[in-house]
Amino acid sequence: MISLFLYESPIGYALFEEVKSDETPTNLQQLQQSKQSFESFSKIIRIKSFRPFQGNEQALKEITALTECQIGEYLKDFLETALAGAGASIISLGVADQTLASKINEQFGVQVKTDDFSLEIIKGIRQYFTEFTQKEGPSLIL
Repeated sequence: MISLFLYESPIGYALFEEVKSDETPTNLQQLQQSKQSFESFSKIIRIKSFRPFQGNEQALKEITALTECQIGEYLKDFLETALAGAGASIISLGVADQTLASKINEQFGVQVKTDDFSLEIIKGIRQYFTEFTQKEGPSLIL
């Protein structure tokens, strides 16, 4: 199963993918240890795609939709594009907000998780978001 994680940043939306390896943590304690540095965290999580907002007006519109637990048009288009080609049954999507998670599940039919493990990964993504985007650059923009 492909494990993806949605991160809603002030500058756009990003999807991150769990890297399956011998170093992949299997519990919260191991995950918290992996978050100690960008070098160790980036061995288990990589940025898959990023779509920046096209200005302040769009950012405000999307953030407003999120605060109302709605899927804005830009987020909808981003998820449709990013998830295209992968079967919904093979994707697990970690999301920080439970209400948004249920809306995404209803609309896209993907398994959505808001468990402690997913939330801890999203915290790490938030912590190292700048490093991820600087490392990958424009090659990941959808």
